[in-house]
Amino acid sequence: MVIDNDDAVTTGKSPGFKQWSATKNSTWINGDSCGLHYGTPPYPANFNPFGQGGQLTTRTDTVISASVKWIPNIPESGDYAVYITWCATDSSATDAHYRILHAGGTTDFRVNQRIGGNTWQYLGKFRFSAGYDAEKGAVELLNDASRGGQNLSADAVRFGGGMGMVMRKGRTSGRPKFVEGSRYYLQYMGMPDTLVYNLNDDKNDYKDDYQSRGEYANYLNGAPAGPTNHRDASGLGIPIDISMAFHTDAGITNPDTTVGTLMIYSLTGTDSTRTFPNGMSRLANRDLADVLQSQIVRDIQMNFDSTWHRRHLMDALYSEAARPNMPGVLLELLSHQNFTDMKFASDPAFRFDVARAIYKGMLKYLSFQNNRAYIVQPLPIKKFEANLTDSNTVMLRWKPEYDPLELTAVAKSYRIYTRMGETGFDNGTAVATTQFETQKLEPGKIYAFRVTAVNEGGESFPSATLAAAISNELKIMRAGTVLIVDGFDRVSGPATMAYDKFQGLANFIDAGVPDGIDINYTGEQYAFDQSEIFATNAFPGHGASYANE
Repeated sequence: MVIDNDDAVTTGKSPGFKQWSATKNSTWINGDSCGLHYGTPPYPANFNPFGQGGQLTTRTDTVISASVKWIPNIPESGDYAVYITWCATDSSATDAHYRILHAGGTTDFRVNQRIGGNTWQYLGKFRFSAGYDAEKGAVELLNDASRGGQNLSADAVRFGGGMGMVMRKGRTSGRPKFVEGSRYYLQYMGMPDTLVYNLNDDKNDYKDDYQSRGEYANYLNGAPAGPTNHRDASGLGIPIDISMAFHTDAGITNPDTTVGTLMIYSLTGTDSTRTFPNGMSRLANRDLADVLQSQIVRDIQMNFDSTWHRRHLMDALYSEAARPNMPGVLLELLSHQNFTDMKFASDPAFRFDVARAIYKGMLKYLSFQNNRAYIVQPLPIKKFEANLTDSNTVMLRWKPEYDPLELTAVAKSYRIYTRMGETGFDNGTAVATTQFETQKLEPGKIYAFRVTAVNEGGESFPSATLAAAISNELKIMRAGTVLIVDGFDRVSGPATMAYDKFQGLANFIDAGVPDGIDINYTGEQYAFDQSEIFATNAFPGHGASYANE
């Protein structure tokens, strides 16, 4: 759902859009017509909804003297991503104050409105209850800032990712936006068509998809490193340090052997030069490729397969490697066609460690480039327990997880996140030790807790969620304390079978255990015979699954 200020301006009313000002100097006025006009999707090809609508503007103050509030009608209770958009100018506020009012409390953000305008900017995912709730289900823009007199823009807010709304050949994809091709997503993001996503005269959406990804990074960056078709385009002014395309490859090798990891870079850009627009040598692409591939292969060999194959570093003019005007690479992590590779790829623990290795490789590369020491964020904590005390509080205890691969990944503090009943988690409480006693519980309410580890490098993923409650029914209270043990401590891929030429992932034996929600699952495998060859996308041969179920 999208709440646009234009709805209030054009109709004179909008139950989901409220504005307030305390003084004449802080009154909201109609600004330049540079904002979003949501209109009535679906949109035809190449239509840009940004720059079609208006915005409201006021001036910042050193105290709160004006605000705007976007209040959605949430269709059902759950977690929703929140996106905002604004019009950027050279006189805009550098610390615009956005406040998310959600089921778990309030969360504040400071946003630089001088860059990144006229597109959707993600703030985070928050829990909202169904219906209208101006106090626990809204986004607010306040005009307090470090310096008064700056321009403040209020345009639109989006709740949730939503379904695809770009038409091709008279219809939309019918899929969520996050699984659509880059071309369609970037149109909804407000990118200019011929600079970013329509690079083949509307004749080849497949090429537009992979070519547009690097151009998106270039447009985010802007001049002098703008898109290939217009290097001096101002873009969005957001500094981009690295571009990485994440692929898997095809190919089959010997049984019980992996195809492994290939890294592609390009020593020349699409303009055939060997330097970036800022003068840096494109040899930086090879440096990035080497650092990332080394980190990925090292971590896989240490944690999963000591013989994991490190393929070569390949200099090639692939679009994803050559188009970005900043250090960039194209990763081919493994072969989605090779059985042994896919045994690992189906394991959530493997995917977590690979993702962490990519993060660490990027961190170390940027550390070297900027001549700064690095610190790796901690791993999630372990041995988490919650015990009721005689004073009706809960004593939380846990232990830090040691990372044998990274000496800097040491927790220096922790954050305790709390949820009561069906609300969302709060913003957390910082603690220095590995235990924490909560306030007294309210009888009849279920409390949930989770913990993260923190250091100078960042915050870990959250722990498992533990719950505690005190009954308000006398007969249950007399029954005593109940101990709940979390016996489900396994995450894994599905069972596998390998008998001569009969190979596959055997969900009917053991479907495995995802780490939370496993959105990449496409269905149970049905083609186990290796002799079944690829015919079409509908009949792909060995390894095919019921992807339409």
